Amino acid sequence: MFPPKCCGNIINLTTEENGQSLKQSLDDLNPSLGVRLRARAIELDVPPKDRLYCPSPRCSAFLGSWSSFKNRFSAPDTAGPSLASGPAVSQFHQCPSCSGRACVLCKEPAHLGATCRTQLSVEEELMENEFRNLAREKSWQTCPGCSAVVELTQGCSHITCRCRSEFCYACGSRWKGVCICRV
Repeated sequence: MFPPKCCGNIINLTTEENGQSLKQSLDDLNPSLGVRLRARAIELDVPPKDRLYCPSPRCSAFLGSWSSFKNRFSAPDTAGPSLASGPAVSQFHQCPSCSGRACVLCKEPAHLGATCRTQLSVEEELMENEFRNLAREKSWQTCPGCSAVVELTQGCSHITCRCRSEFCYACGSRWKGVCICRV
């Protein structure tokens, strides 16, 4: 998980040693690791509920802050989105990893010709309901930080979600160092 830790202590990536930061040292040793480390730091600076990820299940790359994209638009009640003041910006953001497109207003896949509210067809709503029923049937938990559905396959009930929220899988409450539920 990020930030990197050793013996429970967070490793400060900006600490200078011999006149060089740890980030720079990582870049020198493994440039791709340095790039991934900086990208992860940027992602984790955004609050979990404000993160926009690629809606493609095979990708799920972090695209940026949802509110920074969304604030460029105002969505009237009756029609599709209209541009807020400022330079022309597309309602759909293209993922740099897979080239998929996400709607920056509703976080769903691009839906040309349909407003965000009408984008979900009856079929998609049924699939969503089936998934929620399956999650309930399998006793999967929902992360209190980002609302992602989480399945515990092994290990203890202490869950750390990809959004860094920690919670008890058994009762679903936020983790406070130890859980008092009777599991």
